[in-house]
Amino acid sequence: MTEKPDQLPEEIGEDAPESGATEQKLTRPANKGKSKSKKKNDGKSKKKIKPTHVVICALVLALAGVLTYFLWPSEDDTVIRDGPTPTGGRGTVMTPDNIDELLANRNDPPPGGHYITTMNTNWTFNRWNVPSTNAFVENDIRNEYTVYFDLALEEDNQLVYTSPYIPLGATLRDFALDRIVPQGEHSAIVTYFLVEDDGEEVSRVSVRVTLNIRG
Repeated sequence: MTEKPDQLPEEIGEDAPESGATEQKLTRPANKGKSKSKKKNDGKSKKKIKPTHVVICALVLALAGVLTYFLWPSEDDTVIRDGPTPTGGRGTVMTPDNIDELLANRNDPPPGGHYITTMNTNWTFNRWNVPSTNAFVENDIRNEYTVYFDLALEEDNQLVYTSPYIPLGATLRDFALDRIVPQGEHSAIVTYFLVEDDGEEVSRVSVRVTLNIRG
């Protein structure tokens, strides 16, 4: 697996009258003979509001309220989702300068399909999207293959991070999670994938870690 990358509206004032503009008042000529008939016609022209119209309006308002409730972001969402962008990205893979010397002097590698884990198992994150303050994973020089790993919550098997490739002798640090993990302590599973130089998987091994999300 290859390395993965992680207005206030303007106030509109009332239009001022143009300079030199005059205001005209229009008056209607009096028509005394037809004043009574006019009142009668005005009375007839008024429409009555039917009860069904009131019910329909109430239903529309209720539906709008429900949609607003579910679509408007809650305070919890804001607390979880805001915050700085991950500053560590996928993480920093540090490779020793004397890798050739280390390879020449290493002891016999473990049998094929086995993997020596050099890591801590209690990983602390100030927030899910901020690089861990202490997590590290080293691909021990005694191993035989390049590795990468997937990190999934044990409670629901949700994948929360996938690492870049870690060559022999290299150490991965400063990585943040890819998905939201709530505040608290969580048990998680690290699954290491041992791969050939062409990326073909040879084997995989798993180890349990504890994630401490502080905020």
